[in-house]
Amino acid sequence: MEHTEVKQRRAWAKEEIREVIWCYMHCRQRFTENYKKMYETWRQPNLECRMYMDAEKLMNQRNYIMKHKRITEMEVEEIRRKLKESQRSHLEEREEEQLEHSGTIRDGEQKPDAASTTEEDTEIQQQRNHIHKLKEKIENTYYQVTQIEIDKRPRLQKLLKYV
Repeated sequence: MEHTEVKQRRAWAKEEIREVIWCYMHCRQRFTENYKKMYETWRQPNLECRMYMDAEKLMNQRNYIMKHKRITEMEVEEIRRKLKESQRSHLEEREEEQLEHSGTIRDGEQKPDAASTTEEDTEIQQQRNHIHKLKEKIENTYYQVTQIEIDKRPRLQKLLKYV
């Protein structure tokens, strides 16, 4: 009679737990709580790790982590902060690329430093900052609304019908 080796369960390391939560928050930040997208994000750097894991099992693991407090609130906040920072730096890089493509900053030219900016440049920067703040506000509001179940959302007022 041949003895087959049974794989032992392996506890999730703190770093693995952080990765799962990071992937979840990363997807949620992009307004999708699709567990398949979360799985794809998690699987990319973990091609050889936990091969039995599929999208549903990963989401169950995330739920277990949060329910049983396997990660502290402080660690969750740190992950959230790092995600926001990386998103801001990514947005700044994209803005810079757009400026280069639009011809505002040509190859070989130096970027204007703070001392040599004109009133027009400062006004443009203020407008960009305002647009960025509005964009963040819209994204936050959208996220908050999507988290409320349809039947628990406040009802809209009925429009009066004029006869």
